[in-house]
Order: sequence, then C-alpha cells, then structure tokens
Amino acid sequence: MIEMNAQLQENREKVAKAEGDRFQSLTEIASGQVDVAKLRNLYASYSIRNGMYFILAPQGGQVISARKAGIGEYVKEGEMIVEIVPEKFVYAVEMFVRPLDVPLMAPGQKVRFLFDGFPAIVFSGWPNASYGTFGGVIVAVERNISQEGKFRILIKEDPNDKPWPCRLLQTAATRRG
Repeated sequence: MIEMNAQLQENREKVAKAEGDRFQSLTEIASGQVDVAKLRNLYASYSIRNGMYFILAPQGGQVISARKAGIGEYVKEGEMIVEIVPEKFVYAVEMFVRPLDVPLMAPGQKVRFLFDGFPAIVFSGWPNASYGTFGGVIVAVERNISQEGKFRILIKEDPNDKPWPCRLLQTAATRRG
C-alpha cells in the first residue's frame, strides 16, 4: 500500500509538472503573440510614415513657386507648400466687391461684364461706345474679407452665352461688372 501511495504521489507530481510545463508553454505562446502584434503595429506605423515622404497635389499641373523648400522640413495639414498652375483650367474673372454688395452675390447667379475697348469699335468722340459686354456665372463667393476690406468673387464664362474672346483672357486694365 505504501508503494502504491508512493507511485500515486510520483504520478501526481509528474502530472503537475506536465501541467506546469503546459501552462508555461501557453504563457510563452501568448507572449509570442503579443510580440507579433507589437511588431505588426510597428510595421504599420513605419508603412504610414514611409507614405508620408511624398506629398501628392490634389490636381496635376506645373509648380510655379515653392513656399516651403528644404529637406526634412515639417508641414502642417492644410498648409500651402507650393503654388501650382493646373494643366487643365477654366478661365475666371476675379472680382472684389464691397461688403454691402455681398448679399446680392450667390454661386450660380448670372452676371454681365463691361470691358473697355473690345469688341466694340472705338469712337474718339464717344468714349462710352467702346465697351463690350460678356456673360458670366458666379462660381464662388469667399466669406473672408481681404486686407482692403472687400470680398473676393470668382466668375467663370457662361456656357450659354457667347464665348469670351482670347484677347480678353488677359489682365484687363479697365473693367466694370
């Protein structure tokens, strides 16, 4: 009987040791899984950082001036880095209006421009006869006031009206809107 008890005790010790080894192995597996999760997280972080080496413009075009130049400079989200002239563009008139006139302006509204000297014939005795008119549509009304105390309005060519002539698509010296 004593031998049986000794054998039973020995078997219990072996089972306890095997269970201890099993739990130790499970702990090592869990620790390995934690390490794998940490490495995957680190890999994802490095992948994201690697993607941040390149900044893509929202449109294609040619860079005409750089606001930030240098290697290793930090930029904030929304900060202007370069000024780009788009490859495909729509001509627009930039106009500044008084705050009193802003409530009268709305995107989609049709407007007419009076341009001095084109396409009308110039008569020296009739200075007002040298004005031509062209149609446009308001594209944007900025809600930020400029340093001069005026609001910026962008107007594009009205597709339902006669097209703006190429010579008109330059900086106009005199215009009335």
